[in-house]
Formats: sequence, structure tokens, C-alpha cells
Amino acid sequence: MKIGSLLTLFLCVIILCSCDNQKNKFNISDNPNKKIEICTIDMNSSCNGNMESSLTQGVCNSDGKCECLDRYSLNEETGKCEYQKCEIGNDLTCNHDTEVASLQGICNIYSKCDCLEENMLNLKTGKCTHSICTIGQDLTCNHHSFLTNVNGICQMDNTCVCLDGSMKNEWTGKCE
Repeated sequence: MKIGSLLTLFLCVIILCSCDNQKNKFNISDNPNKKIEICTIDMNSSCNGNMESSLTQGVCNSDGKCECLDRYSLNEETGKCEYQKCEIGNDLTCNHDTEVASLQGICNIYSKCDCLEENMLNLKTGKCTHSICTIGQDLTCNHHSFLTNVNGICQMDNTCVCLDGSMKNEWTGKCE
């Protein structure tokens, strides 16, 4: 055998072995009909693209695939549900409150919202909203502004920690 033929044979063996190792590494099956489950049936939180969220973002169907709820869209790469993307070129799609005309964020090249100063990302929607409270003014944590008793404490990140007897409103972040 010539050295060139041996080298070619050697390279082919390396390539074949490397492909076989990749199959095992990523659990790729030779059977294209094999059922791949994205989520755990009867455990809807397994559809959450943002695992930190306590809100259900999707429902796990009997086929092990996620069906996203309103405000969420399916990430084609992961099969999980995540915030609906903003529209590049239309920065108003980053506003949490669609009736607010002032710009609260900018839609970046990844169709995700980057919030402007004095605004923060709402972790439930992925949109920008005004800071929840004002530091040093704990009454701003009250869900109902007419209440004079303090229901929560405004933290350094402009979010509220509710006091005993109060609970956080999932959408406003204020205490009621």
C-alpha cells in the first residue's frame, strides 16, 4: 500500500469514529421515528423557557411537546415557551403596557427588549415597564394607592418585598 492510501484510510476511520461519538454524545438515534419528549407530561412547568418564572408559560401535551399560552411563543431551537419576541424596528413592542406612548425599551437584534433608563424588564412578559416602586417611599409598594398602611418595602432594585399579611400581585409586582 502507498502512504497516500494509508493516510486516506486513516482519515476515513477518524471521521467515522468521530461521527459515531457525536451520535452517542447527543443521544441521536438511527431511528427517525423515535419519540423525543421536550417536556414532562403532567408537569407544565417543564415547558417554561425561563425556569425562574413561577407562571406557567405552556402546557405539555401527551406527545411530550409544548403548546405555549398567550404572551409566550415557542422557541424553535429548544421547543420550550418563552416571552413573545419584540418586533425589530418597532421599539414600542417592548412596552409592557401597550397604551403607553412613551418608549420604555428598544428591540435588539435578537428580538429581545433592552429597557431604557428608569424602566425595568418585567420577568413575566419580557417587556419593559416603569420601576415598580421608589426607594425610600415604601407606600409605592401598595397595590392600591389609597391605602395608608405600608404593605411592602421597596428594595434597591426598585422591586417590592411584601410584609406579612400581604401578597405580591404577579402582574404589577406590588403588595396587596
